[in-house]
Amino acid sequence: LWAQQIIADEVAKLCYERFSQLPRRGKPEPGREWTLLAAVVRQDGPVHFAMEVVSLGTGTKCIGQTAMSPTGVCRWTFCVSDAEDANK
Repeated sequence: LWAQQIIADEVAKLCYERFSQLPRRGKPEPGREWTLLAAVVRQDGPVHFAMEVVSLGTGTKCIGQTAMSPTGVCRWTFCVSDAEDANK
């Protein structure tokens, strides 16, 4: 189990390193704001050190009230109000 944690930590490290290489524009203000970070990581072969971040996405935007039901659930099956692709 600890080997899986080491791989997970390496994936997270790769993602944060790639995120830190992006320009400051559009990133949250440290200590004041936050954002979600999602990534796709490619692994070449069974060795965990041969990994590469191939896509990175960030962003949080509120779904407007008109898209929400009275119970707070999105009215549609699939809702994305905003997405930024940092893989440019």
